[in-house]
Amino acid sequence: MSIQMIGLDRLLASRRNVRVAMASRVTHESLMASIAAEGVLQNLVVVPEGEGFAVIAGGRRLKALQGLAQAGRIAGNYPVPCAVRGVKDSVTAISLAENFQRDGMHPADQMQAFAELARQGLTEAEIAVRFGLSEARVRKLLRLGRVAKAIMADYRKGQFTLEEVQAFALVDDTKRQLACYRELGEHCSAHAIRRWLVGKAIEAGQGIGAFVGVAAYEKAGGAVECDLFEDKVYLSDTELVERLALEKLGRKARTIEKAREWSWVAHGLDREELTNGLVRLPSELIDVPPDKAAECDRLAQRVADLEALDADAPLPEEFENEEALFDAINAANEALWQLEDEIEKACSGYTAAQRLYAGVVVTLNWRGELDVIEGLARQQDMPKAANESGPDAAGPEVGEGGEVDASQEKPLSQALVSDLAAHRRQITKLALLKNPKLASDLLHFGLCVQVLTARAWEGRVYCNASYCEVSCDSERGDTEESPAAEGLHAAREALDTTWLAEEEPARLAAFCVLPKRDKDKLVTYCTAMLLEVGPRGASPERDAVVDQLAPDFRGYWQPSEEHYFKRMTIDQLLATFGPVLGEFWVESQQGKRKGEVIESLKQAFGEDYPADDPRATWIPPVF
Repeated sequence: MSIQMIGLDRLLASRRNVRVAMASRVTHESLMASIAAEGVLQNLVVVPEGEGFAVIAGGRRLKALQGLAQAGRIAGNYPVPCAVRGVKDSVTAISLAENFQRDGMHPADQMQAFAELARQGLTEAEIAVRFGLSEARVRKLLRLGRVAKAIMADYRKGQFTLEEVQAFALVDDTKRQLACYRELGEHCSAHAIRRWLVGKAIEAGQGIGAFVGVAAYEKAGGAVECDLFEDKVYLSDTELVERLALEKLGRKARTIEKAREWSWVAHGLDREELTNGLVRLPSELIDVPPDKAAECDRLAQRVADLEALDADAPLPEEFENEEALFDAINAANEALWQLEDEIEKACSGYTAAQRLYAGVVVTLNWRGELDVIEGLARQQDMPKAANESGPDAAGPEVGEGGEVDASQEKPLSQALVSDLAAHRRQITKLALLKNPKLASDLLHFGLCVQVLTARAWEGRVYCNASYCEVSCDSERGDTEESPAAEGLHAAREALDTTWLAEEEPARLAAFCVLPKRDKDKLVTYCTAMLLEVGPRGASPERDAVVDQLAPDFRGYWQPSEEHYFKRMTIDQLLATFGPVLGEFWVESQQGKRKGEVIESLKQAFGEDYPADDPRATWIPPVF
């Protein structure tokens, strides 16, 4: 065997190379970039064939060199170092030995090697070009390369998964990483690691973090922590976030104050504290256009006239039969309802008299969105109802002869009223202990009102408990019309919600007299809407509930091209479905493009298969 420099144009791929499967496009481009930057670091193994040489080991390097030549980045006769073997040597044995004995680098070694390149002065862009990777990929590898050495050592031993190492990489401070490791010990799941490292930090993409915004936070000098692997940003200075949110709410409140339309304006982050004890005034119709009002009156009169027709009298000439009459009544009613709804949306508001004592609260809703709540009034500011003695409702009642009735009590101080109310509340709670049915109804009433109306404040009339439906919206929107969504919609339609149309306190009374079966359906549905379930492994407690329920995941979810197969790499597809479809299927997909692998999967899952087939029970590990 001798080492020779042979021109690229004299080399051709041997048909006896045992590596048949094609490399992925990403791997091929990465190798091209490496050769362009560093040259050929390992000899090709060749044997003479015709006027040139056949490459029996190094086919991927040959293809990468040919790709560089086609792109004009190297010459067509570029000299390639080759180990020339005799034609009598066992070509198959040589090719197999080179491929079989190869042992890939451990990911930890790759990460720390990239970190060393960065320490040597190479930029992310330079590393990306040299190895044919995206800058985002290099950035993630460099972040992983900065994880504490002790953690990386245990990763090499198999004590951590890659996901858990990624969780440690959330912060660059190796002391914090190691402190987290020591404290969590054997409970070092990715979720627990992130929660420990983030602490009380606020996620920038939701809630108050989204309201403030990363730009404003950083401009104010706040430090951020980026989770490159979950595409999340955390705002670590919670006090700064709250101060910036209050300032932003304050600016909105001052704008409202300048308009001088309300008696008072308050702002703050604690919505419950700001609105506690306030009354939401009913809105009224203001400045309804005369033509709209006249049309409402005409439609209402039309309905009244048609419904007043004597059932035994002959039908008016405009109607052929009773069905036509009923259709006309329904049409007039529908037109009236639509017009009233249109007027209510366009003309509902608060009167000048209401605005003299009512105010506005500027705060955030549970999504972190600006929420301006108008028409709130303090009990002591609300005008007292007129009494029978005359219009002077605010003063004491006047007796006969114009003298003040001595029996009329003077109003108590607000402090005394408040203290008496506290005693009343305490004694009533004690009484409720003796009425478990009413206690259950009050709790379930608040739950059902809040979930079914999506208005959290309505259900808190009796008990201070808040419920918010947990969204099932997916990023791709494929949960909107799924079989499970249809099942939930059908369950909602089957509920008895007639009691919701009543006003308080009649609404509570109507709920309390519902049959137990109807209450159980309402409570079960509303509790289900509150259920918090994420991916398996994120919460052992929630996983235990799921296991107890044993949902029929495959009955409602099937893997599809658009929403599952396309969102995975070829390697992920082969690793995921290899155990399901068998080694023969994996071997048959080697060297194929991703689209071809997906077509094979669509066909495999689209055909009929028996109940004991692995495909029938397969579900994603996330489930």
